[in-house]
Formats: sequence, structure tokens, C-alpha cells
Amino acid sequence: MENKRIKLFYRLPAISYKTYLEENTKYYDSIVINANILALRKTSVANFLTKIQKSYIIDPVTYKFNLKKYELLKDGKIQKSIEELSKEYGQTIKNKISRSEPLDFKDFQQDSNLIDEIAGNVLAFQRSIEGKPSPGQKYRRMLGEDEGKNIQPPIFLVTPYFFVSNQNDYWYDITRKLALASLKYKENFDLYATILAPKDALYDTSFLDSVISDFRSFDGYLIWIDDFWEYDERFKSNYELIRYRNFIETLSRQTGKPVYVMYGGYFSALMGKYGLEGFFSGVRYGESKKYNYATEEIGKVRYYLPLFKKRIPEDDASRFLQLFPAEICSCDFCDKEIARIRQESPNLSDRDLVRKFFEDMKPGFKVSHFMASRYEEATDIQTHTTSELKLMLKNDIQKISSLRPQLVKKGLARTLNSNHIDKCEKTLTL
Repeated sequence: MENKRIKLFYRLPAISYKTYLEENTKYYDSIVINANILALRKTSVANFLTKIQKSYIIDPVTYKFNLKKYELLKDGKIQKSIEELSKEYGQTIKNKISRSEPLDFKDFQQDSNLIDEIAGNVLAFQRSIEGKPSPGQKYRRMLGEDEGKNIQPPIFLVTPYFFVSNQNDYWYDITRKLALASLKYKENFDLYATILAPKDALYDTSFLDSVISDFRSFDGYLIWIDDFWEYDERFKSNYELIRYRNFIETLSRQTGKPVYVMYGGYFSALMGKYGLEGFFSGVRYGESKKYNYATEEIGKVRYYLPLFKKRIPEDDASRFLQLFPAEICSCDFCDKEIARIRQESPNLSDRDLVRKFFEDMKPGFKVSHFMASRYEEATDIQTHTTSELKLMLKNDIQKISSLRPQLVKKGLARTLNSNHIDKCEKTLTL
């Protein structure tokens, strides 16, 4: 079992999220930029990368081009970012999108050059901003100021990919051929194969066997299990988490290559003990995604409660911490904010202090608190053995159990329970 801190990657689902990532660079390792955002806002993305000087990868999001027509459209038309990206991926995709049509497997049967066309263009686009001065740098050069560093290349390239239902799906064969064709265009970069599959794939060992055999030539793997949510209350036991763990552990062990999951949360952080190199998530949501849902990071920002290992509606978090103020987070941001309130209002009761804490809270604060808390968790997991982690989780479960009578009384027990933590603890094997 590994004893290193798992790598934390955060997605940039829209350029409006850049402030969160600019302000909290110490709490993550790398950035994931969706290719459609880069296509639409290349100047803004370039300035952002120059400013933060963090490593990054480009998610090619090619799966979007074979969504069903009604899934491809938003308000009756193709999203502007997808339209712009289609222009980067070759004439075939551009023409299909201009007609609001998805890619079809017959397109590949009718055009023997299409595999190479897409593979070459997808990899070229991922390298399209490396080593170049950003517009902001050019402006500073005109003013005679320090230009700073150029944009670094992505830390690895990502193969084109589509949703595959199983290893017999024709889209599996297309994904495999695209990945293999991409090897010709990788140059000196590492190239990671990407697998987007349904939850059923976790229960089919022959699927994983096929992936290991068919994608062995690559430098690493990105895994996206569609609509797999670690916190899913429909999981009546930890069986699904065990299958997920086994999938990751087997792929890592049998290939000896780095494995990342493209959407994950606290459980994924634990999987660093089983060979997972890192995982991606959003700064507000984005710990799970259904591939044919167009929108990410929607809704009101929730507050992360470390005891429960998940984000909670703000009102519930406030009510909980008013009941149990000893559970207030001790991250850098919360510590500083609590100290400020105590200094300004030294006579506040604990309950009123918590109320004031949430009244003053801004969405950006909740994001910073989450990122700091997640980084602390990842570091904490690194420094403990699996047996120690099991004991720590058991202690959290016992604490939540002791609080349950009051949670029930206040109508919080449904939201604030230890079900997820219990499944995580049971999934850790010694």
C-alpha cells in the first residue's frame, strides 16, 4: 500500500471560477481545464495559467461530440464553447456540429482517415498554449515590466474518449483506436488513456481485463465511472465501494502505471492507499458527474463539515455547529474568521458566534475552507497507516452516534449521518 499524499486536481469548469483557484494555490497540485473552455476563452485561460504557475492538463471532452442530439443542445442550440472546440478537432466534427448533429460510429466506417484526424487534432490542441507568452505578458513587456514565466506545457496529454457501455461496444473499439493513433502524436509527452464507463463496469472483471490488455501501451490512466457518487445513499452496503477500490487497485498493480479518477471525494483520497495517484473534483461541486448532463457546478455553495466528510447545506451546517460549537473547523480560514469575530464581539455566546460566522460567510470563503480542509485530509491520510485510518473513522462514527439523539430532535439526522463514513471504514482492508 502506498504512503504518499494523493494529488489533488481541481477543474476549471468556467473562467468565472478562476478567482477561487488563484487565491488558494497552496491547497492543490494541478488544474484540469475543459478543452471547450480553452477554445472559447483562450486568452483568459492563458492569463490565468501564467498567473498561478501551477501544472495543468487539458480534458479533451470528446465524449460531448457523440451525445444524442437533444443532449447536445442547450436552449435549442449548440453551446458556443462546443462550437468553438469543434473547429479545433477537424473538418468532420466541425461540419457535424454546424448541423447540430452528433458523431456517429458510421462516420468512422465511412472515413478511414477520421481516427487519425481526430487523434492528431485533439493532442495538438492540448499543446496549443504551451511555451507562449500570454496576452498579459505581452502587455507587461510593452510597459517595460517583468513579464514573468511563460506557460508551461501540460504535465501529460489525454487521449480522445467516448462513453463505452462495455468492451463489446463499438465506441469502445473507436476509443481504443483513437488512443492508439494518439501515440503517434504524443512527441515527448506522457500520454494517458481515458476510460469513461458505466457503474456496471465495476462488476465485470472481463471489462477491466480488456482495458488492461488493450491500453497497456500508455503512461497512465484516467478513469471516469459515470454517475458514480461515493456518498450515494442508495448504496445499502459498502459493496460498490469495494468494487471501485478493486478496480483501481487492480489497474494500478497490473500495469504499474499512475491511475487518476476524474471525479472523486473523500473516499478517493483514501484510495491513495490502494494505488490511486490522484483525483479530480470541482471547487464547489463536481465529485460525481453523469456524462450526458451538460451542466456542472450548479447551485448554492455548500459548507464542508470535516466530521461528516462532505458538503452540507449552509443552514444545516449552521444549526449543527450552533448545537455543537466544539466541531467548528480549525482550517486556516475558519480559525482566522472565528478569531476576528471573537475580537470584534468578545461577549458573544458560542451559539451567537456560530450564527455570526455563517451570517458573514461569502461563497468564496466556503470554497477556500473546503479546499484547505480537503488538503489537510489528504495530508492526514498520507501520514497514517490503514489501520490507524480505520480507527480514526471508527472514532468519528462513534462521535456521530453519540450526537444522534440531538440530531434527530432537531431534524438533522437524515442529512448528518455516518453512513458514508461507515462504508469507507469497512472498505479499508488491512
